[in-house]
Amino acid sequence: MFCSSGSTGFEVESSTTAATTGACNLCTGEPIYFTTGQFEGKTVRAELIEVQKAELGRKYARIDRRPLDPPPVVLLKLYIVNDAGTTAEKETEISDYEEVENIGLVCHVDLFPVSPAGAAPAGAAAMGTHNQFIPYTSADFARQNAERNEPAHRLGPAQDVPVDGSLSTMSCGFIEHSKCTDSLMGETFVQPICMDFQGRRALIAVFGDLAVRITGVFILRYRIFDVFSKHHPNDIKVPIHAECFGGPFRIYASKDFPGLPESTELTKALARWGVRVNVRATERKRRRKSSIAAASVKGKGKALARAPSRSEDDEDNDDEDN
Repeated sequence: MFCSSGSTGFEVESSTTAATTGACNLCTGEPIYFTTGQFEGKTVRAELIEVQKAELGRKYARIDRRPLDPPPVVLLKLYIVNDAGTTAEKETEISDYEEVENIGLVCHVDLFPVSPAGAAPAGAAAMGTHNQFIPYTSADFARQNAERNEPAHRLGPAQDVPVDGSLSTMSCGFIEHSKCTDSLMGETFVQPICMDFQGRRALIAVFGDLAVRITGVFILRYRIFDVFSKHHPNDIKVPIHAECFGGPFRIYASKDFPGLPESTELTKALARWGVRVNVRATERKRRRKSSIAAASVKGKGKALARAPSRSEDDEDNDDEDN
């Protein structure tokens, strides 16, 4: 995905903040005719595909940030549409993504809690939601989402949900009420970079610095904007080019965290391209205090065994998880 530096990045992020509060999503996922920006005079359809979903993470704490692992990654595809709205309509994917200006093109994420199948809130079935995971209602999450600085709480009903399966398209009107993006920490706006992906150049958005303040099972919604391209020159709103929902992942309290697996091949490839992501060559499991104490006794004597010991993955304040 594209990256910006200096004042340019600041200006873009300021624009996207305004865009998400007044974005026009009436044409989300549909071809859009642009009168300004790099696609001026063209009809373009965008598509977002999650190519790497987060699997797990530790609850965010003040002393350090615990990013989702592996880092969520989405692929952006752009199609030029000819004769849009006619029987002769035809679309062609852009052949060279290096020609796409990435300044102004921004991907944003929102966070939604999910509950197990069969525990859908009343009225959910009537909205055509047939998924393994169904979002909570706003009432279920109001306590966590009301004030960003309040102590974080565990999402009870989602604790026992296995992090597997996939999520298909959901009713946006329904899930919008359960949005808990205020519990996301880190970079929620990123610019795609152009890199090699599956044998060709592609636009990839990498969310390598996302953490969650509460425990439970969640999904991400990705949306893509071009803050410099408008459907009409007098529009004050920025259209949402495309959106997609990612797969579910679990956020653990530090005391329950099982550890981190070896980094994926895609994560390693991103690191080689200079993307700032955490990379591990081997699996990193959480060590139990009993094993740490035993090792301390054997290697350093009983004096060290009496001292509180923690592994690298267990360094945080207990009051952060209570």
